[in-house]
Amino acid sequence: MLAKFWLKPVALASSIRFAPKELRKLEELVVKNKDTFTEAWNEYFSG
Repeated sequence: MLAKFWLKPVALASSIRFAPKELRKLEELVVKNKDTFTEAWNEYFSG
């Protein structure tokens, strides 16, 4: 199973084998944790 989300703006980019209900839950989690994901991304790629 795989799901890829864009962060700006939050949007599903692609998914494999997730049910629509599961994708909605994942999107909620991405929205709630968007700032944390963005910070981690910036830290990883800035140094």
